[in-house]
Formats: sequence, C-alpha cells, structure tokens
Amino acid sequence: MQTLVAIRYMVLGATMLLGPLSNDSLLSSPETRVVGVKLVKVRGTSLEARPSMEICPACQPLSGARHEGENDLEAFFHFLAPTSPPLIPSFRIAVNDPANVAAVIVQKARLPFRREAKAIVVDLPLPLERTNSTEVHTHILEPGLDIRVEHAHPLRRAGKYSQGRWPALEHQAALNLEFGLYEATRALGLDRAVVNNHLGTILLMTFDTNYPTLGPDSAHEDWPPHFHMHMTYADGRLGNVGHFYIDESGLIAHNLVTNLAGERQDLGRGQPQRYVDATGKVLYTLTITGQGWLELAIPSGGSCLLRPVSRGFQSGSFVECDGRPGLKVHVNDDLTRSTLLVRVNGRRRNYLYDRDTGNLLASPR
Repeated sequence: MQTLVAIRYMVLGATMLLGPLSNDSLLSSPETRVVGVKLVKVRGTSLEARPSMEICPACQPLSGARHEGENDLEAFFHFLAPTSPPLIPSFRIAVNDPANVAAVIVQKARLPFRREAKAIVVDLPLPLERTNSTEVHTHILEPGLDIRVEHAHPLRRAGKYSQGRWPALEHQAALNLEFGLYEATRALGLDRAVVNNHLGTILLMTFDTNYPTLGPDSAHEDWPPHFHMHMTYADGRLGNVGHFYIDESGLIAHNLVTNLAGERQDLGRGQPQRYVDATGKVLYTLTITGQGWLELAIPSGGSCLLRPVSRGFQSGSFVECDGRPGLKVHVNDDLTRSTLLVRVNGRRRNYLYDRDTGNLLASPR
C-alpha cells in the first residue's frame, strides 16, 4: 500500500505540473516499462555512461534531459523495455573507467555488478511499477502516516531548479512545516482516527529539486517550492492535493488544490481547504492565516496553529494546540552524513538514510 501511495502521488504531481498524463503514458503501454539505471560515481570522477542495447534489441533508449544525464554524484539513463522476460541478464554499460562506478541502482535498490574493460555488466530486473530510480527521498512510516522527506542536494539540481537562486531557505521551511504538521496531527489524534476508522494514510511531503524521471515523456518538475498534507484512501484512491507554496521569506503564500480529474483551485490566505475521507465526511481543514502561518483544525473543534519561530518557517515551526504547551520544531537534513535530525523542544530524533537512494536505514526506537 505504501508503494501505491508513492506512485499515485507522483502521477498526480506529473498531471498537475506537467500536463495531463495517462497511466499508459507513464508506463508506455501494457507491454513495455521504463527502466531507470543510476550509476553512483566515485567522487571527483566522470563516467560518460553509454548503455548497450545488443542484449535487448527490443529495448528503446530514451534521450534528453528528462531521461539521461550526469552530475557530480551520479550518472543516469532510462530506456523502454518489454515487460517479459522480467530480467535482462548481462546488461552492458560502457564507461570511461569501470573503477569510477561505486554502485548501480535500479528502483532504489543496489544491484551487484562486475567490472570489465571499459564497461560494467549487471543483471537488470524490470520494474513492476513506474520508474523511481532517480528519486532521492526517505519515507518515515507510522500508523496512519507517511512522512516523505525529499533530500534537496544542490549537486543534483535539475529542471527549473537547475539555475538561479538555490531554494535552501524554502526547503528548510518546508521541512520545519512538514514535521510541525506531524506534531500537530498527533496532538489532535488525526493519526489515530485514520487508523481506527480504516481511512487510509495521511501523507506529509516536501518537494523534489532534481527533476526525477516519471515516464517516457515526463519528469517531476515540482516547482515552485511547496509542501503537502493530503490523504490516500484505504482503497488506494487519492484525495484532493494542496500545494502550499512557500515564498522567499519562508512564509506560506497560497495553496493550489489539484486532483486526478485535472481540476484546479487556487486558495489564498484565509481560505480554508477541507480534506474529506472516502465517504465525503470532513476529516480536517488547513487554512493559511493572514500572516502566512498555518492552522490545522478538525470538525470536533480542536485546532493547532503553526507559526514561525522567528520571521519565516526556515527558523523553525512553533506549534500551539488548544492550550497545550507549545512545541518548537526544527529539522536539519545533513547531506554529508545522510542523517535527518528532528528537534522538538530539545528532544532529538535521528534518522539515518542511504545517501544515494534516500532509503531509511535506521530510526529512533
């Protein structure tokens, strides 16, 4: 179910931000799949990777910035392959020096490979779902909640984030808002309500900055900077999605609400967005305040206000819930150590993740 959650979210993101896409366009056709391969580089080297299709004459390389490239961390490419057989054995990738390849990643999994003269060889499994080899995010799963952290590494910047001012401030604000909403959700008992009533999953997300490939004709632009809190129902359907855009001061500017039907509604400050369960009953409401802060409310009357610790949310989120003691929330994503440190009123939670895939390796007990 969690895999389905991620897939459905990315389909929606592509539909709303890149133009209408069908499931067929994301997977090409029922007979083909997009295969993404990422080669992690030894630091300070180059690869100039060139995949050979001799072993798979029915495969079709995909070209252009959406599907192939190289940065200081990795090289990647994508191609279309038949769904059968499920494995391409002895797939050969020409590189300028095999010693420069540190890892081979497909669908966020590290694959064994062997080095040959001017090439590496790997047995490639075909993905069962949409390609995600170039995504780098961490899922922190709790009952009723999926907290997804996109790791904004400037060495991977691509798409609309490839040039201009790097959105470090906005991404920091998004992280603090994401985990501030996590604390507010737990304080209001929303997570328990979702679990006890079998409603699905609440998703908390930030934004991609590396233009990850979605399919043969699309990549996830995910621009401008924003964060999300929305629902995936127990049957896998996705509810309306709010894109809460963050301005250059670290405050929330407006909320663009989209859905899989292609409908769009732009909500400004003071305009609430009501999130409903699968039956249409209101589960919670999010409202941007006049100051660019955020209120989370539930129908029973409970509410939490998220305001910045200082001038913008990049300074942290201060969470006040119905007379409870306030919570000061700050998140630090250490890209060098691949650790996510969440501080709440001095309490510390450390999460360790794989720097090349984002896969969660260790979390607080």
